[in-house]
Amino acid sequence: MGMFDYITFHCTCPNCGAEVSEFQTKDLNDTMSNYFLETMSLQDLVDLDNFYTMCPKCDKSLDITVNKKVTIKILQKDGKKTFQLEVIYKGLVLKCGLVGENQKTVYLDYPARK
Repeated sequence: MGMFDYITFHCTCPNCGAEVSEFQTKDLNDTMSNYFLETMSLQDLVDLDNFYTMCPKCDKSLDITVNKKVTIKILQKDGKKTFQLEVIYKGLVLKCGLVGENQKTVYLDYPARK
């Protein structure tokens, strides 16, 4: 069993309506750290692609994907190249159920980060 980090994010299961808030991810430091999605640093949000859990009531798999667009611009100034990273968050996508088994997709409201 590998290491992971915890993500706290409150939502409801699209299958049964139960409240769910404790998720896991392998996208960050894998140090068993606790993160609150609403207060994560911009760098951590850039690194975070998805987080997942099982619904405590219906036992369906819940997988949340961070829907974002990442653009890397190469700038040249005084003969030196620099890179600028632009991240546009489009929200969160929650998928419930196993692939091919009555899978439901829900788009969650989540404010864009600047």
